Amino acid sequence: MLKTIFKKSVVYKSAMMMVLIVPLYIIIGCAKPPTEEIINAEKGIEKARKVDAEFYAENLFIKAEDEFKEAKRLVYERRYKEARDVAIKTAYLAEQSISLVATVKEKMKIDIEIGLQGVQETIDEIKILLEKCEKKKTKKKRTKINTEEIHVIIEKWEKDIENIRTKLDSQKIKEAGAELRLL
Repeated sequence: MLKTIFKKSVVYKSAMMMVLIVPLYIIIGCAKPPTEEIINAEKGIEKARKVDAEFYAENLFIKAEDEFKEAKRLVYERRYKEARDVAIKTAYLAEQSISLVATVKEKMKIDIEIGLQGVQETIDEIKILLEKCEKKKTKKKRTKINTEEIHVIIEKWEKDIENIRTKLDSQKIKEAGAELRLL
């Protein structure tokens, strides 16, 4: 009799385990991939790329790309809930990088304008010094400085400054900054 009760309890426990575990496996096995979240994350990264977030908000953009790769890896491993969470985080990071672009661009624009102002002031000082040299040259006729070459260089700088301002006006901040550094 004890054997019968023991067999029944073991059978009963096994049956209960099957009743509880099988639906869990079915639920987990039937979970759907987070397709919509992955698509949204990918769209977010593409939007960020279009506004040059990889330049203006590099750290956030790289983090978003890394998270997106992680989400795709999790989908491949069929860890859909984790993949969904990571894909949502990816979209959020991409959106944050897009928001940061405008702020960084505005700051860079201000910095470039300040730099241009400094360059223009230096050019103006050189022009004043050049005038003084030209006046002395007419008096002494023995100046070693070739003022015509300096005028040509100044004209080139002024054209470069104008090109940089044009790029700033057309929101080509990255290019304007690169040209200012070359000036």
